[in-house]
Amino acid sequence: MKKIIVFFILLPSFLFAQEKGTFDYNIGAGVFNTNFLIDVTSHVLTEVVTLGGVENSRAVLRTPAFNATFKYAVGNNWFVNADGVCEFAKYDLLDKNDVVVGQEICSYYNIGVGTEYHYLNEKIIQLYSGGAVGYTFRTSRVKDTIKNNAHFNFQMNLIGVRIGKKFAGTFELGAGYKGLVNIGLSYQP
Repeated sequence: MKKIIVFFILLPSFLFAQEKGTFDYNIGAGVFNTNFLIDVTSHVLTEVVTLGGVENSRAVLRTPAFNATFKYAVGNNWFVNADGVCEFAKYDLLDKNDVVVGQEICSYYNIGVGTEYHYLNEKIIQLYSGGAVGYTFRTSRVKDTIKNNAHFNFQMNLIGVRIGKKFAGTFELGAGYKGLVNIGLSYQP
């Protein structure tokens, strides 16, 4: 009897599942991502290792990690996705006396692929988790000197919430190139 009751309680979750072959388009903005953490760590370590003997920096501007994601349901409730992320930062370069001696302008572009599973699908609310791997391209400009580097990156969404029907708001909590917190808009045709 208990199994029958549980079945009827959970049945609505499966009636409104993301069916195989459906799409989802997302745009969003995230904060406290891996690029931010790498920059902060490298600036702090440079200061500590050189005992303040080299130029220090101070962040003047940092945009959120703006992202766009295309998702395709390869199975009921299971999506594969591709995403792109961009962000920009500007730093004042300081001498040992904290006097501004220049500026560094950085841009970050990330491409990634991943998957996510929607484990709760009601009429207007979906809960999901997922992960992705990506590659980040970083460009740094100081005066006329341009430096490029790149590294592998990741994104893990511990929990994602989508509220709405065709058009919806999203909130994701995780870690990686989209950020610790990512808020956005979603469209499922």
